[in-house]
This record gives sequence, C-alpha cells and structure tokens, in this order.
Amino acid sequence: MLRCGHLVLKLVLELGALSQRSPVSQHHHLLAYLHLCLPSSDINSASHPMGGLSKRTKASRANGALGRARIVNMRTATDLQVCQERLQQCEHTLQQSQNEVQALQVSLHRSRAELAAAKQELAACRSKVRSMGAQLAVMRTQQAASP
Repeated sequence: MLRCGHLVLKLVLELGALSQRSPVSQHHHLLAYLHLCLPSSDINSASHPMGGLSKRTKASRANGALGRARIVNMRTATDLQVCQERLQQCEHTLQQSQNEVQALQVSLHRSRAELAAAKQELAACRSKVRSMGAQLAVMRTQQAASP
C-alpha cells in the first residue's frame, strides 16, 4: 500500500513530462506504473483505452480489504483478550506466591526466635550440669575424706 502511494506520487510528479509525449507513449508509461502497483488481471483491464477498474471491482476490492482488516482486528482483539486473561492469572499467581513468601518469612522469623530461646535454654542447662558436676565432685571428695 505504501509502495503504491509512493508510485502514485511519483506518477503525479511526472505528469508534466507525460504531457509532452504522444497519447500512445503516455498510455504505455502509465501502464508501467500500474504494473508495479496492481495485479496483472487489473492491468489487463486497465490497458483498454476506456478501461480501468469498474466501480464494482473497486467496491469488491475495498470490501475485501475491509474484511481482511476486520479479521486481523478480531484476531488482535482476541489475542489481546487472551493476553489480558493470562496477565490476570499471572498477577493472581504472583500475589499468592508473595503471600506464601511472606508467611514463610514470618515462620522463619518465629523459628529463629525459638532456636535462639532453645540455645539459651541449652546453655543454661549445660551451666547447671557443670555446676551439679562440680557439687558432685566436692561431695565425693568429702565422702572419701570422711572416716
């Protein structure tokens, strides 16, 4: 489509040069540009001096292009809807994952606090065992020394 627009613009710019040529030369020059832009079936109909595309052909072409554009538009809209649904699913999954991570972080913090308390309790128990071991050693020494 862009190529055709460019060719039409180029054709318009050369109209001044065309006016200097014979009618047959003008006709062949125009056909050369049309050949670059249109399918060969249209060129054959355009090559007739009174020819060109009929209104019906033009309307049919426009309707065909419009139909193809609508199909592409519907596919794009469907693809967009599918992508939006997937995005919502991903956002929901992400939210669930973030909630799980937060719960795991709370659990980890609680477990670390419990571990720290258990280590303190273990240290206190070891200290108590050492103290009791020392007392037991003193008692054994006293018992061995007494007659």
